[in-house]
Amino acid sequence: MHSLAFMEIIFIIFSILTPLVLLNIIVYIVKKEIIKTTLRRSLKVFLIAISIVLVLGVILNLYYANQPKTNPTLEFYKK
Repeated sequence: MHSLAFMEIIFIIFSILTPLVLLNIIVYIVKKEIIKTTLRRSLKVFLIAISIVLVLGVILNLYYANQPKTNPTLEFYKK
């Protein structure tokens, strides 16, 4: 079984890629535009979206790495 991070990356890629594929199909059916140009355009959008997700992940990782760590303690409450 794959790790949770790997499955999450695949989910992010498919959630970005699915609307772009549907958009290409609609543009091809409605405008009869050459599929090569729409694929190039959607590939650019896909790469920009993936790079934004990755940059956001790196920024959040750096932010949380610099936060002070708290000691996990167990507290028992007696009645």
